[in-house]
Amino acid sequence: MKLMNNLTFESTIQSFERKYGRQYNSMQLSYLRKGFDKGLDISRCANPRYEWTIMKEVLYGLNNGVDISRHLDYDTTEERAQLIRAGRERNLDVSRYESRKLTQEEAEKIYYELLDEKILNHKRKQMTKVQLENEIIKQRFRNSN
Repeated sequence: MKLMNNLTFESTIQSFERKYGRQYNSMQLSYLRKGFDKGLDISRCANPRYEWTIMKEVLYGLNNGVDISRHLDYDTTEERAQLIRAGRERNLDVSRYESRKLTQEEAEKIYYELLDEKILNHKRKQMTKVQLENEIIKQRFRNSN
């Protein structure tokens, strides 16, 4: 069975290398192998133009049930890919911070604002009317300073 798996992986990699006209480095092959062995759709990150760090984030996302590949470019940084993966795993609107025009700091700020909003909305669903009114008053006070 292992031999069959190796042949299948090798032939898959060869077909991707022919398709893209480039070869993988050892780190890329390592992560593609891990994804392949887990049964993940490695085609989502198979272009050798992706750095291995980006392949890793795409595969981590796929392993957690989210596909971040459509949110990435070949020059996406590992940090931005991690932020996009974290947002998709939490069902946040990553389109708000995926743009390369944003600095990493700006993207992180938007990510945490979206996360805070989601947490606050979740808390609101569990609060009594008085607790909710007190939370709104606190929020307005924080925003006025």
